[in-house]
Amino acid sequence: MRILGIDAGIINCGFAVFEDERLLSSGCIRTNPPVYAQLLVELSALCREHAPDVAVVEGAFQRSIYANPHVEAVGIIKAVLEREGIKRATYAPSSWRKILLGKGRAKKREVMLFLSKQGYRVRSSHEADALALALAYISEKGGKKQ
Repeated sequence: MRILGIDAGIINCGFAVFEDERLLSSGCIRTNPPVYAQLLVELSALCREHAPDVAVVEGAFQRSIYANPHVEAVGIIKAVLEREGIKRATYAPSSWRKILLGKGRAKKREVMLFLSKQGYRVRSSHEADALALALAYISEKGGKKQ
């Protein structure tokens, strides 16, 4: 099964693509104005290139300065996934952190340290979150426990 993890963001949108438990590609889509159109185009190209069976997207934040841009990014992501016929799964930030690290309030540096110990080389917290989302999905669906 091909899984696309997406850390939704308008300016920085992290992604990770797995084939079962093997990482194929990861990185961060960084946009410049016009950010909405660029995110739509680049995410569409990523989906066509890797043809994921499912995309795992981080759910909306509550009461945060990042809530509105995150929701806007999720809207674009949902539109792309719907158009490409890709199923979607959603994890709240605390849910995927609990699955992988055993605590829902783990900090970004803890996530990056965990991934480093698993052998993943990440260049940004956005890429790290996308990797972690995909790994949480793999773990829950019966893949190896991290």
